[in-house]
Order: sequence, then C-alpha cells, then structure tokens
Amino acid sequence: MPEPSNHLGPGPQPGPPTNPPAAQPPTWGRHDDQIPSVGCLLYLVADEVIRQGVGWDSGIPRKVPCRRAWVHDVGFAATVMTATYLSLRNSGHLALGLVEVPDTAAIRRRTTPRRRTTPEVTRSLLKATPPPGVPGVVLNAMLGTGPWPDTSSSVFGMVRKELVELDYARYGGVFFRPDCAKLAMLRASVCSDAVRWWQWVQVAEAPLVSPLFKRFRVGLRAEGGG
Repeated sequence: MPEPSNHLGPGPQPGPPTNPPAAQPPTWGRHDDQIPSVGCLLYLVADEVIRQGVGWDSGIPRKVPCRRAWVHDVGFAATVMTATYLSLRNSGHLALGLVEVPDTAAIRRRTTPRRRTTPEVTRSLLKATPPPGVPGVVLNAMLGTGPWPDTSSSVFGMVRKELVELDYARYGGVFFRPDCAKLAMLRASVCSDAVRWWQWVQVAEAPLVSPLFKRFRVGLRAEGGG
C-alpha cells in the first residue's frame, strides 16, 4: 500500500465531508481505555461479520480467537482498517470525503464512455492526539511517527497487541494466547454493538465504505503466518 500521505485520494484537498444519517446504532467513535477498539471487537466475532461483508475471497485463513472458525486475512484486515477510519472520523480525529477521479482501469478496458470516473476517499487530520489501541497506531502512522500497517499480518498484529495490552490475551513465546473467559464476556456485551454498527454503516454509508474498503483490500498484501 502506498504511504499514508497519499494512499487515499488524489491530493490533500478533501471532498465534501460525509456524515452518517441521524438514525443509527450507537456511534462507534468512543475510544475507551478498558474496552477494545471496534477493530478488535469485530476480530472477536469475525465469523459473524464475514456473512455481512464483501470481498472475503482473498488471503490466507486466520483463526478467530476461542472459536472454531477462520476468516480470510486480507478481507478482514481491510474491514479492520475501514472500521478504524470510520471510528476516527466519528471521534473527531479525521474528516473523510469523496471525490471523483479518472477511472484509469475503465479507460483501459474501453468501457461505457459515460462512466470514466470512480469515487476516491480523501481525508483531513483534525485532531493529532492519538487515542488508545489500534486507532492510535493508525493515527500515528498518518502523522509519520509510527509504521504504516501495510500488510494483513501487521493489521492482525496491532489488533492482537491491543488485546494483550488490555489483558484479554498474552503471548506464550511467539504464540498468541487469548483469555477465552474474558473474551466471552466481551462477546456477550459490546461485541454485538460493534457488529450492529458495522452492518449499519455498510448500508447507510455505502458510497464511502465501499471505495474505502476496496482501497484497503487492494493495498494490503497477504503474508504467511498466523
């Protein structure tokens, strides 16, 4: 994936801001010191999320913690990044917009001349103080003070790191060891809110979510390892 400064949109000028409709589930923009970020919560129930999402045919299988279920890593890593961007938008750290840019792929294919543009997502930084967890890692990457998660492995790594920091898991050597009892409590409470929010934004904010997800899915490259 290109560097954070230009991997979304054609330049620094944002398009018209996109805001969610008023009627929605609890807005996922909170960044609590004890509750994992939305990307982590979706990871814990990834086998439920994949039935609602798009693009689950790429990458290698990754096991869902404490469940007999697997998800394809590139598709789910793109989901984590998309959800994280939206949560940073909701918390006032980012402004996201849409602009129409030339669709070079369509031009090369010589498709219908009426459609020679495609939507691109632009972003503007509004607040530089990083929140905890995965959103903070992503924001620091935008600021150039941390590495950019440009592979599916790095996205899964930062999700797991947050769970370890919050004492929901640990590492035994190189092996990720989730605390299944603690994760079950999260699944019974806040995970359902995260899933409902993610399902809602895919429909209510499809013009923004679809190109954002596509951009991350194309940019992320699968690596070996679990």
